[in-house]
Amino acid sequence: VWESVFEARIIATQVDSTHRTWRIGQAGMHAVELLEQAERVAQRVGYRLRHEWLDGNGGGACMFGGQKWIFIDLALNSSDQLNVVIEAIQGDPAAESAAAAGELRQLLLARKTTI
Repeated sequence: VWESVFEARIIATQVDSTHRTWRIGQAGMHAVELLEQAERVAQRVGYRLRHEWLDGNGGGACMFGGQKWIFIDLALNSSDQLNVVIEAIQGDPAAESAAAAGELRQLLLARKTTI
C-alpha cells in the first residue's frame, strides 16, 4: 500500500519505464518475445545473463571466471536488448542449432551472413 497517490504514480512510472513494451505496441511485444527466446537459447548453450543499468552503453558478451556472460543494459528498449543478445550468440554453432526453426533462427543466420 502506497502512502499517497503521488507515490503510487512514481512507482507505476518506474515500472513502466523498466518494461517499455507496455507502451510501444505490437512491435515491442514481438521484440520482447524474441528477446525471451534469445535469452533462453543463450542460457541453454552456457551463457549466464546479467541485467544491469548501464546508462544506455549497451552491454555485450564477455568471459569472466571461466564462464560466458552476457550483460544486458536495462536502459535499452527491448529491440536493442535483443540486438545485444543476438550479437553475443550469433557465432556460436550451439546457439544456432538450439534456436528452433523460426524468426530467431533466421535472425541468427542473417546476422552471421552480413558480418
